[in-house]
Amino acid sequence: MRWVENGMKIVYDGEADVLYITCGTPKYTEYIEYSEDVILRLDPDTKRLVGVTVIDFSRHFEKVDLNLSDWNLPIRKGK
Repeated sequence: MRWVENGMKIVYDGEADVLYITCGTPKYTEYIEYSEDVILRLDPDTKRLVGVTVIDFSRHFEKVDLNLSDWNLPIRKGK
């Protein structure tokens, strides 16, 4: 599933169970391992947050019946 809006792209890879959130144009980034399953991506020049990767995304919602395809998001094909 992919959602693109105003320069922000959210991609969920259901097979790998990974959520990617990217702001702006994708490019090389530095990263910080915020926790064992959350990675923060930083612009190497400004050190501003430009993306987040969440590994084992659905595990964070085990107590919720999470089905991303049911989310009411304006889904569009991204680049």
